[in-house]
Amino acid sequence: MAHDFAAQRQGTVDSFALMGPGVPLRAMVAFQFVAEEMAPDWVRATAALVAAGFSVRRDEAEGVLEAVVGPIAVSVEEVWRWEKAATEVLLKW
Repeated sequence: MAHDFAAQRQGTVDSFALMGPGVPLRAMVAFQFVAEEMAPDWVRATAALVAAGFSVRRDEAEGVLEAVVGPIAVSVEEVWRWEKAATEVLLKW
């Protein structure tokens, strides 16, 4: 099954709409990923994310991988650019 990037991007746009005023101009941004339909190679995925400019934390008990980048501009376009990049990396592993 192909990943639905359009729906994922819409989720990012919707999140920005909910935030309203007061969002900082720049910030560290963390993206959380959960493997739902596969058992990823976490070691390779982590190495690939680090190579792409992210710092990575993994909560094995919760099954969550967090990819952190920044500080970056807090805009839909910039956050989506990094979110998509992280997603593309993880879909390979």
